[in-house]
Amino acid sequence: MAAFVNSVSNLVSSDDPGSTRGDPATLLEGLKLSTRIAKRLDLPDNVVPILRNLSEHFDGSGRPKGLRGEEIPLGARLLSVVDGYLDLTNNAGLSATDVLSEMSKESGRLYDPHLVDSMREFLQLTGQ
Repeated sequence: MAAFVNSVSNLVSSDDPGSTRGDPATLLEGLKLSTRIAKRLDLPDNVVPILRNLSEHFDGSGRPKGLRGEEIPLGARLLSVVDGYLDLTNNAGLSATDVLSEMSKESGRLYDPHLVDSMREFLQLTGQ
């Protein structure tokens, strides 16, 4: 549910749909829009914290609260990894191997290292 609402808000609020990079104010507006959509649709209570915390970084350097590590809801950490992967494959045109290399560089800073490792294992198992 959170991924769907996030995708819809990206389409509505961005000149670059699907991008997780860019102007922080634009990204925060997209997060606010996602939260409003989720509340309006009366989605389960656990969806809003996922959407609200998508711009948090694993090292605590993100927004809006500067949460770090496991303070960030697991759903938000997971969706951040998936968004990063899709952004780098769709918008930057990188191969899965190059995306994993780039994401590994940001592992521990932007992304939960355990989730990046899990994505790598999943992609290897599925032959991607």
